[in-house]
Amino acid sequence: MVLSEIVRFVLPRSQSARSSFHDLRAKLDHAGVVKNQYFGYVLQKEGYPVPKQENLMCWYIEWPDRNRREWSPEMTKSLSSLAGGTPNTSLCEFVETKAGGIREALESNVCQFAVIKLGPSAPRSSPNLERSMHKTFTDCYLAEGFVNGGWGYVCTTNDADGTPLREEAEILEEKDRHLAFYVLGWDSLESHHAYSRTQLYDEEIDKLSPYFAQGTGAWYVTLRRHEPNPVS
Repeated sequence: MVLSEIVRFVLPRSQSARSSFHDLRAKLDHAGVVKNQYFGYVLQKEGYPVPKQENLMCWYIEWPDRNRREWSPEMTKSLSSLAGGTPNTSLCEFVETKAGGIREALESNVCQFAVIKLGPSAPRSSPNLERSMHKTFTDCYLAEGFVNGGWGYVCTTNDADGTPLREEAEILEEKDRHLAFYVLGWDSLESHHAYSRTQLYDEEIDKLSPYFAQGTGAWYVTLRRHEPNPVS
């Protein structure tokens, strides 16, 4: 299980904004409370829906465990100031089919964050539904150009846009989680697009699509791993 937080906010591409964001990541790193951090601008004209918001930053944070997720008041205030308002966040417990899958996806040429928002009629306790939710991920291993990845339900919200960042996250009961994130690594956008036109891709999507609700979609980003010293 990989506990991850995905923070999205608008970050101007100025040197001062990038330096401030680096300093913020460095504070988390120096506090010793995170395992990994990755970041990158979301591709504006890819995914669904489009276009994406201009200069939308995706910040991926891997926490040691749920009880050690630490957003101090100072850090929350600093990020809100940098973002020009309270940023949205999603806390997710990812499951890897293959060891190291999440990290390989994050470090791939193109990382896809696919989102399935299940509507209220979706039978969350149904083994058939869960089998399809998982198989739509594992089928990717048969796709040319797929690298690795993982998936899981968001445990803090059912809003695909996330929930405003708080120092303490409210955790949903397992049965109440209807929002799933898939972290999928590809060697190129073309590889994913080719796979999305295959019968294998459609096989589980066709079973799941009757339960899709608003918020289902995807975004793409080329991520960089946070390094302590260089300003990014």
